Amino acid sequence: MKLDEVSDDERFSIYMQMYKNHRMISHFTDEFYIDYPSTQILEELKLKEGPTLGRKRTTYGINGEVLEISYSQYNTRMHNYVINFDVRKLFLNRTAFEYYLLTSIALSLFNR
Repeated sequence: MKLDEVSDDERFSIYMQMYKNHRMISHFTDEFYIDYPSTQILEELKLKEGPTLGRKRTTYGINGEVLEISYSQYNTRMHNYVINFDVRKLFLNRTAFEYYLLTSIALSLFNR
């Protein structure tokens, strides 16, 4: 997959890159766990010791193929891990087909 040049880590989105490369996301699964990461990761999180909140995300395409597996570590002493999901924003400026896909994704997320 061709990625845009990353000039600002804060604004980079792997999901926008997937969209630009016509990789359609069906759904994702997040697995959370308590982890005791390496010293290097602790330093980057400005921690002296663990544990941290770990997350493994597996993102699937519309044909069931795995598009992404990513691992993240969070310093929940600085702030909580918050998930905001605003369905209304998903449906602005969309074609009928995109509306159908987003509706299907939203329904599958809420029916789990």
